[in-house]
Amino acid sequence: MIEILRESPQSSWTLILFFLISFVYVYLYNDDARRFRYFFLSLYNKQYQVSYGRQSKVSGHFMPLLSLTTFLSVSFLLYSYLGYCTKYSTYSTLFLYAMLILLSFLILKWLFVFMLFFLFKRQKLFQEFIALSLHYINLFLTPIVFSTIYLYLIGSFNQKSINLLLSTTLVLLILAKFKTLSLMRNIISLGVLYIILYICTIEIAPFLSLLIGLNC
Repeated sequence: MIEILRESPQSSWTLILFFLISFVYVYLYNDDARRFRYFFLSLYNKQYQVSYGRQSKVSGHFMPLLSLTTFLSVSFLLYSYLGYCTKYSTYSTLFLYAMLILLSFLILKWLFVFMLFFLFKRQKLFQEFIALSLHYINLFLTPIVFSTIYLYLIGSFNQKSINLLLSTTLVLLILAKFKTLSLMRNIISLGVLYIILYICTIEIAPFLSLLIGLNC
């Protein structure tokens, strides 16, 4: 593992990025406070799914905007990780590079998942699987979003905290997927072994392969 210990560059665009993320949360709360509140309570009750579940499958800006904040935050973590542990030194384009890597990774992953649904003739359930996945990924990764901003603003955003945040992100992604698949079990027959196999091959292995492929 290449380990180049240096301070992560701090610039005004980072503060603008964090402002944008915070603005989205404020906007979503002001736009529909009840939906916002139900979303963050949905881990413990079904009120969000009862009131807004079908809307999220059809249209609306709530989940896309929430997904954007998660995507930007994880991209920033990946950017920071690359800045510390690789030889890449052109910081002006490194964040865009991190976004491109993450976006390509997600597109390939979801194409593969769609192919699995298609092969098992369950493509009609793919949309519901995406809706549930986005719901719980955004829900479980919200602490990562705010922890990243907080650690950066107090000056504790270093290599150790970045590694901890990335490790926690992986754990939370696994928990989010367990939650999603546990709900999907009510619709299609999924054994525990199939759930574990899916998480290991589709969630954990690609994530670790991505970090290894980045030569970190």
